[in-house]
Amino acid sequence: MRITAIDVAYREDLELAIVGVVAWKSWKSIRASHRAAYPFRGPIHPYTKGRFHQRELPYLLRGLTASGVLPHTDLIVIDGHCWVGQDGEMGLGAYLWESLAREWPVVGVAKNPLESAPSIPCYRGRSTKPLWISSCGIGLDVARKGVSKMGGGHRIPTNLKRADGITKSFFWEEIHPYLPSEEEVGCPTKSFTPRDPPSWDPVIGPESRLSRHLDGVTAMGSTAT
Repeated sequence: MRITAIDVAYREDLELAIVGVVAWKSWKSIRASHRAAYPFRGPIHPYTKGRFHQRELPYLLRGLTASGVLPHTDLIVIDGHCWVGQDGEMGLGAYLWESLAREWPVVGVAKNPLESAPSIPCYRGRSTKPLWISSCGIGLDVARKGVSKMGGGHRIPTNLKRADGITKSFFWEEIHPYLPSEEEVGCPTKSFTPRDPPSWDPVIGPESRLSRHLDGVTAMGSTAT
């Protein structure tokens, strides 16, 4: 079972979305075969309760396309819910599943439950607080068992932490040793290999290296002309 986790972080003031993609080869493995961040500049839809897909889905699809992982993936894991109501009301995971022509099952792993959403709890490690699991294209209990076996001994599986961490670390000024070059910033097929992020988040000023890189990023991740 080849698995890909995908997550997005935003800077609305910069009209920038960073998509983190982590892929690995089995539920239990913590060794990533692909680990990269992909920047996209463009309008970011404001968060609307029950309409999270309007904000997140376009960048999930762009990240999956840019990373090239889909031909090597059997299942996709997102941070969120697949369904937002017992009557079949679609959530982010279901919209992603439909957008991919239902060819790749999607598992939603959420930190908090949604009232009336069809999700089930999954306890990991020593945590007494569950994760909430939902699914499309794969049985809900199969999805829960898979997440329970994911690598890492804590509540949040290691590779899900990585997908989240590499999106946020892109914004830290101290990541400049592994920011892409000016030639690479418009080429999201390049992998940007992150280190552990610093414990602080300084303000990104107009003279920072990150700010200079953003000038060349467009909505589709191509270099502006």
